Amino acid sequence: MKDTIHRRLHRLGLDIVRYDGRHFVARKRVEVIENEGVTVVLDVGAGVGQFGTWLRDEGYNGRIVSFEPVPEAFARLE
Repeated sequence: MKDTIHRRLHRLGLDIVRYDGRHFVARKRVEVIENEGVTVVLDVGAGVGQFGTWLRDEGYNGRIVSFEPVPEAFARLE
């Protein structure tokens, strides 16, 4: 059954792997922030705050200073 599902997913260009956070870039970012004692993150080109939201979702409680030069995106971010 498992092999059948994998073959069908592979035909669609998909794969399922067991999650191990140690090997994902996003998790590495959080580890660096935690290990280095980062207390302020500068988010340059913040868009509408996607990266800041992701940081919060990952447990970052420090200060985030966001810069966004595009007026429409800045208005949403603000």
